[in-house]
Amino acid sequence: LTASVTTLIILGSLERNPFNERWRLLHLSIAEERELGEQAARSILEECLSNDARAVLAADHPLNREVVRIVATLNEELPALLDDYLTSSGASHHAWEQRRELIPQWKVHLILSDTCNATCLPSGDIFVYAGCVARCGTRDRLAAIIAHEMAHVISRHGAEQMSAAAIMDVPLG
Repeated sequence: LTASVTTLIILGSLERNPFNERWRLLHLSIAEERELGEQAARSILEECLSNDARAVLAADHPLNREVVRIVATLNEELPALLDDYLTSSGASHHAWEQRRELIPQWKVHLILSDTCNATCLPSGDIFVYAGCVARCGTRDRLAAIIAHEMAHVISRHGAEQMSAAAIMDVPLG
């Protein structure tokens, strides 16, 4: 009986990726995924600020403003890029309907740390570490890193990984 229920859950959670038409397991809604992203963002901010009250640069800091400009430029280009991609790939009607919903409102957090890292959460929170900005050296390189992280969110890779992990936890016997 458990295997039958698991099979039904898996079949009910299958979805075609709107960008490459690949079947994937996805049992989280976009709203649920965003809520998990908000929880993770709060956790990251709390951890950073508990170590150093100045660990997150202020919104008016020049470095933070530069990252915000990069994100704004990328976000401005996203709808046209998605439309071009979906047109060239012959994507399904579902992909066209879903494309705008997949882009969250982006919020930039610049972490004062030598760590070379950047991550983007389904909530739209983008964490860029000062070490990553320094290592990239140019605006274009940093934009490429941030665009890559944004693409993970838009493609819902996190929800896909969480869905696969949840199925692995279901007993089959």
